[in-house]
Amino acid sequence: MSELSVIFVKYSNDGSDDIEDKPIFSEMGEWHLNLGLSAIAASSEGDTLLVVGLLANGSKTASNSKLLYAYSVDGGQNWAYPVEIPGFLTNGGEGRMRPRIKYYRNKFYLFFNNVNGGISMTTIDLTNVDLVKASTPVILPEDDEISDTDSISIESIGSDAIFYSFSI
Repeated sequence: MSELSVIFVKYSNDGSDDIEDKPIFSEMGEWHLNLGLSAIAASSEGDTLLVVGLLANGSKTASNSKLLYAYSVDGGQNWAYPVEIPGFLTNGGEGRMRPRIKYYRNKFYLFFNNVNGGISMTTIDLTNVDLVKASTPVILPEDDEISDTDSISIESIGSDAIFYSFSI
């Protein structure tokens, strides 16, 4: 087993050069595989980034793991201190059930496998966050309405994958 950490790696526009690496999460528990239990998404401008990671408990499926998040509002130069998303537990399965994040219409949508069964979704709104003020993003309720013109479909294929689609 190895101790998990999450590192943000920034590449040049053509992907040929690794510009810099920044550690985002460390001491995320132990898991038996070397791939991470995390996800990242960026705003359409690329300046606001959201990362989530699972705090693994050492079990083979990373069961009953807490979800942590961190964000950057300057393209990954600086990162807010990681914070737990309260009230949610998930698991990583064999890595196929790790969380997914999608940026859509000024919000980040986080999809994850709920330990009580099914797929859960929560939204994280970073539109008014100023990293210098160290303010905390608003984590909206699970049943947050998007609008009548938006459609989000979530489905589970078997028990180990999360797929989603957004449409207008």
